[in-house]
Amino acid sequence: MKTQIIALASIASLALAPAAFASDKFEFDFKFSPVEVSTEIGAEKVYEALEEVIKSKCEPDSRRAKIRDHVYTEACVSRTIEQAIADIDDPALTALHEDRRG
Repeated sequence: MKTQIIALASIASLALAPAAFASDKFEFDFKFSPVEVSTEIGAEKVYEALEEVIKSKCEPDSRRAKIRDHVYTEACVSRTIEQAIADIDDPALTALHEDRRG
């Protein structure tokens, strides 16, 4: 299954947003097989891979920006993974996401 995700990475105040968030949307492709999410372990691996892709899209490029803009990066990751799980709409991934959100 290939899912194209248009992520909304909007921040409350764009004037304060770092350069990494100059655009409030970005797209990325995420591929996985329905067989992979048929087990709890498989769903966890797919979820972790999705989280890593999202983190790489949300993080600023420079080390200095990563330290300074940590809050923005975390907000981007949180909102984007929420949207991605909703877009994928897989019961196993949704349940895992709900468990991790606590």
